[in-house]
Amino acid sequence: MAELEARLAAESDPNVRVDLLNDLSSILAPANAPRAIELAEEALALARELGRPPAEGAALLSLAQAHWTAGSLETALEHAKWARDHCEKLGDGAGAARALLIDASAYLQQGRLTEAHETTLEALRRSTANGDLQGMAIAHNLLGVVHWRQNAGDKALEHRLKSAEIHESIGDHYRLAMAYINIGNVYVHRAEYEPALDYYARSIEILERAEPIGHHLATAYQNVADVQRLRGNWDESRRHFEKALAMKERVGNRVGTIPARIAFSKLSFAIEDYDEAAELLEQARATAIELGARDYERKACDCLAEVHEVRGDLAAALKMQRRTNALQQETFDQRLAEASAEMRAKYDAERKEREAEIYQLKYVELQEEVERREIAERALVRAQKLESLGVMAGGVAHDFNNMLLCVLGYADMAREELAEEHPAWHWLRLAEAAGERAAELSQQRLAYAGR
Repeated sequence: MAELEARLAAESDPNVRVDLLNDLSSILAPANAPRAIELAEEALALARELGRPPAEGAALLSLAQAHWTAGSLETALEHAKWARDHCEKLGDGAGAARALLIDASAYLQQGRLTEAHETTLEALRRSTANGDLQGMAIAHNLLGVVHWRQNAGDKALEHRLKSAEIHESIGDHYRLAMAYINIGNVYVHRAEYEPALDYYARSIEILERAEPIGHHLATAYQNVADVQRLRGNWDESRRHFEKALAMKERVGNRVGTIPARIAFSKLSFAIEDYDEAAELLEQARATAIELGARDYERKACDCLAEVHEVRGDLAAALKMQRRTNALQQETFDQRLAEASAEMRAKYDAERKEREAEIYQLKYVELQEEVERREIAERALVRAQKLESLGVMAGGVAHDFNNMLLCVLGYADMAREELAEEHPAWHWLRLAEAAGERAAELSQQRLAYAGR
């Protein structure tokens, strides 16, 4: 790298210079984002001035990769789209596939797993068609990440081992190290810490030779720190957390410092250094708010709530918990809206027959649900009508029963005043019997009305 920097500084021929700029920015993109962006922007301007479209495409790819490393995901996606369109116009299938891989990497960081999966599959298809082994290896690695986040551990390990195999066969040691990191992650997920540490150690050995300062080396340090924390090796954990955090700050990976500080705070919490834990989490939260990283802000707030609770500051704990809940609801609503929009877009475009069939099934289910609700609503209306009728019948029966009691009482008193041989006595007895039957009917109506 130092040799390339020296050659670049001494080179005056613009055609040679643009190639050196692209080579150097491509190497630095995963490790030193600010410097890579500076070099790639110079390469892009020079390539356009010289009228060299292939060099322009290479510069756009380096810019996209560097912005991804820096955590500027929307900017990375924008440059990746320009690079893909440019490469497709040139018939550069391998370059277009590389742009898709940057898209997929950005989608992964944004939590858009469906888009990341589909984009990576398309990149793998194109890389295979173009015989681009390195592109195939990167795609397998990304598929491993997707499956890992979907809790499909066996598939994740399968793709990551395939990625490592290809990288090793072509001598791409840098990306081999990244594959080792991801293989280690699978073993951590399985709580198999010894093989995880072994793969992390392999990656660190490669990266410390190839990139003494860089994004992926910082990731490897942080992963080792996490495993050592889980094993209770506090000193080793702290040493690696400090190295990871310092390195991410040096390469300008501000978004990467957020999860690093959150993970570091868990070590501080475990050793009961609550002041340090709170300080790390407040720093992580402030950076997340500044960068608009809502999911990371939610995680920081959630951890802060726990720290404040342990410290006895219940008001602060409640405040952080409320903020956590609000962000969680916001994330849920956003993902629901994105999922709905994605389904509508896929259906409208008829991109795949299977997607259209799934949408149709969902539509049928929705129609069935609407019909079930209409039936339930009609049943409710009928029940309300019957209830109203019962209330009315109960009221009438109650009043009628009161009048009957008067009639029966008067008839009974009149009959008591007459001798049994009196002609009216028999008619009064019949009137009483009819009244008693009417009273029974009235009681039945009252029972129906629930009175």
